[in-house]
Amino acid sequence: VTMALAQGAKLHGAHICQHLPALDLSEQSDGSWHVSTAKGTIHANTVRPLRIVNCTGFWGRELLQGCLNVDLPLVTIEHQYVITNSIAQVAARGNDELPVIRDLEASYYLRQERTGMLVGPYEAVSMVETAQGTDMKVRTDWQSDGVPRGFGKELFAPDVDRILPHLEAAMHRMPVLEEAGLQNVTCGPMCYAPDALPLVGYLPHRRLRNVFIANGMSYGIAHGGGCGDYVAKWILHGEPPYDLTEIDPARYES
Repeated sequence: VTMALAQGAKLHGAHICQHLPALDLSEQSDGSWHVSTAKGTIHANTVRPLRIVNCTGFWGRELLQGCLNVDLPLVTIEHQYVITNSIAQVAARGNDELPVIRDLEASYYLRQERTGMLVGPYEAVSMVETAQGTDMKVRTDWQSDGVPRGFGKELFAPDVDRILPHLEAAMHRMPVLEEAGLQNVTCGPMCYAPDALPLVGYLPHRRLRNVFIANGMSYGIAHGGGCGDYVAKWILHGEPPYDLTEIDPARYES
């Protein structure tokens, strides 16, 4: 999905620079921005001021903190999902793929992965153990020390015990999972705001012009395309295309 969106952006004139981190952001007198990189500075063009859209995921807080002294209410948590071995009953369906299941009470999603199943829990957000499982693990070291330099596609050590209640709930919903072994357990970073809703819109610090945020998308694939369209239309037309007050970053403005 990410590559398809990137290709679509290129077809409409976007230029994507990979492996080129932003080192500094500098506001100009006309409200435009210069972005300093290791390979030089990206300047505003002559048609319209250059806007900044911070859509850097779990780097988002660190980027604005280091460049603009702005602290976004974002934390990085460890999200896990498991993929089972091939299940005969699933394989027997051929091209008739199973629908995605989302169990809101037990807090997990379940979907077909080739001839097996993928189970992805969403752990509790409280600070104590609950009936749904233990609390999601926050990377407090990233909060204090920042994202490790060079971090890219690396993963964390999995902890299946932490998500056992969710897996057991999925087995109750789909009993064939009880006999299916685990082929793979993946544990990687995910970015959250305190209320688990994205931060999308103008940066609430009014002294900074033309700075947008599209961050904290715990459901990245589901939210990404729509949020990108929302911000793009806002930039093009000068106002939000529709009301999304519930994800406005200003809800955390003190």
